[in-house]
Amino acid sequence: MQENNRQTTAIKTLIYGGNLLLMIGYNIYCRLNFTRGLDFSIPYAIYLGLHLFVCLLLAAIFEKFRKTFILSIVLILLIGFSTCYYGI
Repeated sequence: MQENNRQTTAIKTLIYGGNLLLMIGYNIYCRLNFTRGLDFSIPYAIYLGLHLFVCLLLAAIFEKFRKTFILSIVLILLIGFSTCYYGI
């Protein structure tokens, strides 16, 4: 029982960490390839939207980790769009 709980916690940590690392990755990509302003914000918002859509699909597919993906979506929205707004 405790082994199963550890595996579930490890998978949740992997989901949160993977989503944040992916968001940091395309943030760095946009910072390096686009100038500040709308040249940065529009591609970054598109990447965020695609990322949110994929997380929403994964939440629908994996019922066991639905709450984890929904919380990841909230974190991506809070961190990502505030970064996008800062880039303007």
